[in-house]
Amino acid sequence: MNTYHITYSYKHNNRVFVVDCDVEEVHKADIKRGDTILSDNGDTKTIGRQDISFDSFVGRCICGDSYKLGKKLIRRVTNLKMGTPSQFGY
Repeated sequence: MNTYHITYSYKHNNRVFVVDCDVEEVHKADIKRGDTILSDNGDTKTIGRQDISFDSFVGRCICGDSYKLGKKLIRRVTNLKMGTPSQFGY
C-alpha cells in the first residue's frame, strides 16, 4: 500500500483555494461507505451505500467499476483540508 501527500491550489471566481490531503492506494475491498476516493480524472467522490455493489462475475464494484477485477488499486483520500492560502499560513 503506497501513501503520499498532495498539496495544490486552484483559482475559482478570482479567489485562490488550497487543497491539502494524504492519498493511500488500497484494494477495493477496503473501501467502505463514507470514504472519499480520487478518480483517474482528478475528481473526488465520497462513497455512499448506492456506490458499492456486487456482481457475480466481477465481484465488488465501486461506482460501477471493478478496478480490473481488483488488480488496480483505488486511491483513498484521508486528512482532506481545504481553505484559503491565509488559512494555511501562506
